[in-house]
Amino acid sequence: MRVASWFPLAVLVGWIGADMADGTTASSASAVIVAVVDIEEVIGGLEQRADAERKLQARAAEIQAEGDAWKSRLSDAEQVMQTAEGSAAQREAIVAFKDLEFQYEAKMAYWNDILERERVKLWQSVFAELREEVRKISEARGWDVVVADDSSAEFFPSREAPLEAQYKQFMRDRRILYAGQPVDATAIILDQMNRSWAAGSQGE
Repeated sequence: MRVASWFPLAVLVGWIGADMADGTTASSASAVIVAVVDIEEVIGGLEQRADAERKLQARAAEIQAEGDAWKSRLSDAEQVMQTAEGSAAQREAIVAFKDLEFQYEAKMAYWNDILERERVKLWQSVFAELREEVRKISEARGWDVVVADDSSAEFFPSREAPLEAQYKQFMRDRRILYAGQPVDATAIILDQMNRSWAAGSQGE
């Protein structure tokens, strides 16, 4: 499964060398270690995410089963309405069908809203865990700054806005312009997150 393309992914480490006011550089003064995180690969390999998605799929199947049961009831009510056409019971059958149809649509909207909220909670939980793990690993390894790695991002225009405006937004959204001597630390973070999850509340 691929996570949405706006999720950047992978962890790199580089050195920032910036000209100082006195002519010195960061490398000759105090070096700053910068870690850049490419998130997609991390999230794609998380056992926490996979387990939560299995639960969401099971919940979606339950909702589908409920919906199918209501569709069956709706079909029966429609059949009664058609059979009653032209009779004294027609109006009552129509009212019963419309009432059932209204209930079905309301319940499906409610269930789908709940499922969507649960999906959002999943991603909020995953992202919170990712940030916390990055913080702990950064402190342990001496990384000063951690930013999202979007160095492999590509421009995919749509028809929803002028092309120039879209590309300007693409440029504004970029986080990484250059990172020298990168070190891929994705596996470190992914492994630690899976270890933390396995030792924690995976059974809840």
